[in-house]
Amino acid sequence: MLPLLADQWSTTPEAEVARITQQRAAAEAHLERLAQTTCAQWHTGEERRAVAREILPVEAWQRYADLWEKTYPGATPETHGAHLSDWWWQALRSTPWAFEHCPNRERHGDPAWWAPRWHFLRESFVETLACPTCGMPRPW
Repeated sequence: MLPLLADQWSTTPEAEVARITQQRAAAEAHLERLAQTTCAQWHTGEERRAVAREILPVEAWQRYADLWEKTYPGATPETHGAHLSDWWWQALRSTPWAFEHCPNRERHGDPAWWAPRWHFLRESFVETLACPTCGMPRPW
């Protein structure tokens, strides 16, 4: 028997109730923050959907919208916000709107951003011909 470990691991029912109650409160607070973040992403996705409706040809927009409905039936803001936001970002990828709103646009002028990248399937470095985020072609 290891007396030091026994002392360290010893607990009382009251201490365990307090620990579990604290864990449960922390988990509920985390889930609430997650739901708020997901709802914010849903709002971003709705904005991107509206932009896509204006920019994309009608057939392309309809194809993305129909495929969204088939892929995520019953999607809600509390559960699929990030999916909606990413879905419409991918629809807008390689458009001038995406180039202007790219989260990495500050790096577009940095030669290090365009350095060759490791391609895991080819198992070799490949030239970076477009921004991996927005699809903007390399400027030089």
